[in-house]
Amino acid sequence: MNRWTLPALIFVFATPLACSDSDAPKVDEPTLSELLAAPTVLELDSEQLHLSTHLYLDRMPIVPPSPPGFSGEVRIYEEAQQPLPTGLSQTRIWVILDQDVWRGGALGRLEPQAPYELRRWLESDRGWGGVTVQVVVEVSVDNLKHLLRAPDQSIAVTL
Repeated sequence: MNRWTLPALIFVFATPLACSDSDAPKVDEPTLSELLAAPTVLELDSEQLHLSTHLYLDRMPIVPPSPPGFSGEVRIYEEAQQPLPTGLSQTRIWVILDQDVWRGGALGRLEPQAPYELRRWLESDRGWGGVTVQVVVEVSVDNLKHLLRAPDQSIAVTL
């Protein structure tokens, strides 16, 4: 083994990892147009599902410092307070600011929850605050995926 073998092996195996783009569209990733066209009311099993959020960017000077991005609650609910469809789950989320899209996976569950709502917690790495965004979630019921959108959601800033 000569002196170039090890560097060459490192280059060959590390290059695909370094060049992988986590923001690149996935095969089943909706386009921005599809996200923006998602309905604001989703009808499933004769129930009407809605999406609301409470998002904020924490700029309070505390120790330890808060996460650098915005956080908040995402709530999927049935307006007439009828139980959600059995097996409903939230699988992905997108927060859209103009052409910039932040994507997250399944969110942390918040307790307690009423039978007519699904509440989740999100934390992002984007320092967006004082802006209006659109939030889109993907929900799954019986292995069928649906998009649900909440337009004009504010990200407040705490100072």
